[in-house]
Amino acid sequence: MRDRERLEQILSTMTVKDYVKKVVSSSDIAIFQKEYLVKLDLKYFKFDYLPQDLFEFRRLQELDISDSNLPSLPKSIGQLKLLKRLLLRGSSISSIPDSIEKLEFLEILELGKNNLHRLPERFFRLKRLHILHLDGNMLESMPQGIYNPNLRILKINHNRLVSLMDNIGIYPNLEILEIHNNHLKTIPKSINNLHQLSHLNARSNKLTDPPDISNLQKLSYLDLGKNYLSEIPQSVCKLRNLIYLNFEKNKLNIIPENIGELIYLLEFNLGNNLISFLPDNIINLKQLKILNLGNNRLKKLSKIHFQNLNTLELLNLEDNPMELKYLEAFRAFLRLNGIKTLVRF
Repeated sequence: MRDRERLEQILSTMTVKDYVKKVVSSSDIAIFQKEYLVKLDLKYFKFDYLPQDLFEFRRLQELDISDSNLPSLPKSIGQLKLLKRLLLRGSSISSIPDSIEKLEFLEILELGKNNLHRLPERFFRLKRLHILHLDGNMLESMPQGIYNPNLRILKINHNRLVSLMDNIGIYPNLEILEIHNNHLKTIPKSINNLHQLSHLNARSNKLTDPPDISNLQKLSYLDLGKNYLSEIPQSVCKLRNLIYLNFEKNKLNIIPENIGELIYLLEFNLGNNLISFLPDNIINLKQLKILNLGNNRLKKLSKIHFQNLNTLELLNLEDNPMELKYLEAFRAFLRLNGIKTLVRF
């Protein structure tokens, strides 16, 4: 710890060139000149400003200033035009300059866990971005996007968003979208254009009526838990590649009859809803390993619902208004049918 503190003290009075010469080992880079340096790791050094000569390293392709005390990113960042990776997670940044759009080769931008309230209007002109992390900020809205065939991962969870950009669907190759823990009441209809999306987490919002997502046929993970949904949308039942589906802590009172079409589903979470009965075709979920029905309004279950669910490992029925006598009989039925199940009552 003393070595770290001493190094930080030295660094506070050094230029970037001095830092490179004294801290980076010669085995990492042979010539410490601005014409050659392509990677600079300043993570954990508690900068409250960036020395101006940092921006003379015009060949930098990766810059990590994570876990710093930077209050803002200076306009000079636009001078590092060859940057491909810019990592600023866990700093104190509250503003991003318009000049960031000049980083036209940027592929990875990590801005998670900062103090951002807004983004520049031209922010999404970074057309080469593959990965964008904006989670853990204070964003209330997002600027409109611009077509980007390269974006694969977008994380804007744990913000204060009340809406998403209307044209969220213009990222044709987006695979992971994290929008959970916001204040979203709706999701734009254009989300149905994200044909490559495999992971969608919209948990812990204020959704009452999610849009049609029937075109998201590559979706394998869908989390809509902790919202205000009164039913499972029919479009969800058309997502044949789903393996994880979470609707816990909503206001569901029925499960659609065609839920049995999700034949590859492994985990289905329906806990903390208002469900009083199960549809017959739940029997078709033959790959199911985890089924959470806890804290609902189930009084009885038909044995036929479970006679084909031989892969079931966890069935949660706790906090339902079932008589103990009935529950014991149901447990015996499961044992007799060879279902290796941990039943929690």
